[in-house]
Amino acid sequence: MLGAIKGKLAFAKIIRIIGVIEPFAVGVYALISHEFLLIILGIAVSIFLLLWGLHIRNSAMNQYGKAYVLPMARQVFPGAEFTYIEKHLDLDRFHNLGLITRDKYEKVTNHLVSNDEHELENFSLLCEHTESDSDGDSRTVTTYSGTVVSYKTPTGIQGVVRVIASGQFKLLFIKKETTFVRGKSPIAPWKIETGSVTFDDNFEVYASDQHLGYYVLNAYVIEKLQAFRAKYGTFALTITSDYLYVSFNHIDKFISVPETISSIGENPFEEAKRDLNELIESLNDISFAISKNTQREKII
Repeated sequence: MLGAIKGKLAFAKIIRIIGVIEPFAVGVYALISHEFLLIILGIAVSIFLLLWGLHIRNSAMNQYGKAYVLPMARQVFPGAEFTYIEKHLDLDRFHNLGLITRDKYEKVTNHLVSNDEHELENFSLLCEHTESDSDGDSRTVTTYSGTVVSYKTPTGIQGVVRVIASGQFKLLFIKKETTFVRGKSPIAPWKIETGSVTFDDNFEVYASDQHLGYYVLNAYVIEKLQAFRAKYGTFALTITSDYLYVSFNHIDKFISVPETISSIGENPFEEAKRDLNELIESLNDISFAISKNTQREKII
């Protein structure tokens, strides 16, 4: 099975290489023979070969996902479903929750659904567009490249809190916060300052109302969020009554099809399973800290 998949990937690579080289060869011949219509034909053939090669590659990756990645995912989630290329995922809710930045071209890969009581959903997302400068040269601009996870767990809050772990760029005395998602959003318009210099220098907090943001971020929750950042780096976390949503500034973060199948080792998924289990444990810790504070607030 693995040999056949690698064969398809090799064939797809050859086709795509031919697709890149072919129009140049046809163009030279057309100039020599003065058959300029051949240039148009050469470009059309090149596009066909590139798309055909991409289709074969995606087919092989999907095949690998079903044969190797899905059985591994079901060791963690017995009822799991996994798709390498996801063409019909609704991204609106993740955008509305401030987890992703959308763009003209959006590609969802490595879509995992746990199909259990926690309704865990995990996928990789690439969003980009092409723009041209004044000289007519085009370049690809990436607006979002990361991994999104949703996890059902009760927090008890009435509203929405967003926590963004910012990346920091420092030059002498100049400090600039760099984020991969937008800050204030319609769902959580109030920015909260906790008064903790260490926390406020590394996180941005937005809430659907000011009171909610302050009482959710107790000392224990802050401690858990700081540990989460130390482990995962830049992230965006959206907290609702029943779900935690988190996006990471790193694509293919957990269970995924390797980009280069030929380089996989004997146990390629042990690390992915461990990382995903550690993520679930961390999300449970954050949810427990928030829910305990919510219960205390209701008693008071």
